[in-house]
Amino acid sequence: MEHFDEPAPTRSVSGDSERLRANIEHAAALIADGREDDAIPLLRAAIEAGYPGADARVLLGEVLLRRGDPDGRTLLQVATIDATWGARAQAALRAADGHAEERAAVEAPSRKRPRRGARLDPLTIGPFPHTNRLPPAAARVMAEADADVARGRLESALDLTVYAETLAPDDLSIFVRHAELLVATQRPAKALALAATIRRLAALRSETEHDLALARVVAHAAPTLDNVLALARAALAAGDASLSDTYVPAATAALLEAGDAAGALDLAREWHAQAPGSSVARLTYVRELLRSGQLAEAADLTQDVGHDPASIVAALAVAAATGAKTQWSLIARLARDAAAGRVDRIEAQRLLSDVAAVLPEGTAMPVLRALLALAVGDSREVTARLAGFRPADRVSAFVAAVCSLRALGPDADSATVLPPLRAAFDLAAHPDVAAFVSENPLFDPPATAASLGESLANLLVERGEFQEALAVYERLMGQYPDTHRYARAHAELVGRAGETAEALAKLDALREQEEAAGRHAEAEKTLETMVRIAPNHLPLRERLVEIHLKRGRLAEALRELFTLAQLLERHGRVAEAIAHLRRAAEIATLMGDWEKVEPIYGYMIRLAPEDIGLRHAAAATFVQHGRIAEAKAQLQEVFRIARTQEDYDEAIAALHQIIALDPTDLTPYHRLGEILAAVGEYGQAERVYGRLAQLAPDDPAIKAKQAALAALAKRHL
Repeated sequence: MEHFDEPAPTRSVSGDSERLRANIEHAAALIADGREDDAIPLLRAAIEAGYPGADARVLLGEVLLRRGDPDGRTLLQVATIDATWGARAQAALRAADGHAEERAAVEAPSRKRPRRGARLDPLTIGPFPHTNRLPPAAARVMAEADADVARGRLESALDLTVYAETLAPDDLSIFVRHAELLVATQRPAKALALAATIRRLAALRSETEHDLALARVVAHAAPTLDNVLALARAALAAGDASLSDTYVPAATAALLEAGDAAGALDLAREWHAQAPGSSVARLTYVRELLRSGQLAEAADLTQDVGHDPASIVAALAVAAATGAKTQWSLIARLARDAAAGRVDRIEAQRLLSDVAAVLPEGTAMPVLRALLALAVGDSREVTARLAGFRPADRVSAFVAAVCSLRALGPDADSATVLPPLRAAFDLAAHPDVAAFVSENPLFDPPATAASLGESLANLLVERGEFQEALAVYERLMGQYPDTHRYARAHAELVGRAGETAEALAKLDALREQEEAAGRHAEAEKTLETMVRIAPNHLPLRERLVEIHLKRGRLAEALRELFTLAQLLERHGRVAEAIAHLRRAAEIATLMGDWEKVEPIYGYMIRLAPEDIGLRHAAAATFVQHGRIAEAKAQLQEVFRIARTQEDYDEAIAALHQIIALDPTDLTPYHRLGEILAAVGEYGQAERVYGRLAQLAPDDPAIKAKQAALAALAKRHL
């Protein structure tokens, strides 16, 4: 067997040294700092020295690819089979392909010609499948080669495979692996030559087991349309589902690029016939049927909708093409599954993009795609899908407007939000749209005429556009006559516009209607609205207090009473203000809300500081709540006021109350003794000083006063 100048079966130079590893890490840091020119020599040197890790190839490949160097693609393709770095390498290749397409489309759209080739992902190499039939020595070498492939050390794996050929020269499967590794290491010409040699030998031996693997080698070494199509048909003929799923779509895409839509349809039909249970095969067939305008057959294929995304998208495409109502329930289902993570959202979007390309203009597919993007949080995709789209029917236009609105997010400025919000509200008023909304819960929270109208009115009010806001509320009142909050909001805006009397009259009529219907909670809300319109209207507030009390809303009643007192004070009606505050104090006491009791009494006393009755009431309340110091302070004020007014009976009573609250406080005893003596009650005064002498036995002044008062008492007997 010819080996095509491959190296001798020796291991590659080891790249596991700490020095090479440190160089790779240093190169990565240089790239991160924007110093790619300094990183390139380090990465090249590591690869040439046999560094086994795919990270060096990926880093260097990304840099070179950005610079337009074709060696970058080669390095990345080699790295795609690495378990750790393969995904990043594939992503870099896909990104590069996408950018190349965009540039080509921009630079020369008119010169674009169909390609006579196919686009394939890099060849993946799995474990060698025939180790168990090899001689032990060859089996060990191939197992070691598999380990090298898994680590991305393809050159070393190639060396070992060549060596294994010398140990088992009659086993063609080793030579097939040799050809696969030639493709993976970017030696396509040698791979094709080796594949041709293997085919000749297999024909001489009448062996066919390697035909499919060789077709795969040839397709990747020379990805022409004919080679990829041959591989796809071979995979179908062999019934290999894995290869069919990979290469039939690639062959179909290549046929379409070549302008052979009929051939693509035939291949899709063949795939579906060979694998009727494959949802991907069915979707591909449906897509090609739609492309060719065969709607009836496509509809027959999608009668039973499965649960996987490909099945849902197939049925969705047919529904969109025919304008069937089921398109909305299907997209809602796909969106829920994608949002919940039951299906891969990127895959779902890709599948929908594939079928969207074959549908004629005028379908709702852009809106359907926007709905899916909205469900998975892809706001940019929503905007991209709806940019320039003009829906042909009201339902599609409504859904598009709501999608645009929701994609803006909560932080969007009002000028941006207003157009789609207006459009959605206007469309929601139509009966067909209202019926659609009730039957198809596409949005969370739901987008109804009520919710959209309220949002629009609130936004208009924020912007100071009151006339349009009034018009919106009028429409809502007409659509929802039993929903009184729109009438309240409308009247409140009328009041804000200066028509207070008109607004109050309308609301009062509404309140009477609600009361008559027993809708007391609604009547209370209406009255609250009236109070907001006319905050200084005392009778309205008094009526609101009574309603609050009747419904057991003590905190609300307390708040209104306090407000009433403030309004009355402002108008100089202090006595009425105090009356409301007394009632408020009773309610707060009933509620046990000390935090409100104290300031209410403080407010009353501020309004009437010389009112002894208020002071006594406050003291009694403070005692009830155990606030002895505060009670004493109020009684001391009673004493002060009574003495000033020469109301000695009141002053004496206040001092007795103070002593009862705090028998150890000497001051009230002194004051009581003094005032009793002043009014000629010497005997009572002498007894007070007697108690003082017991409390302060070492105070000679107290004893002297007691003796003097005793003498006076005897003289006045």
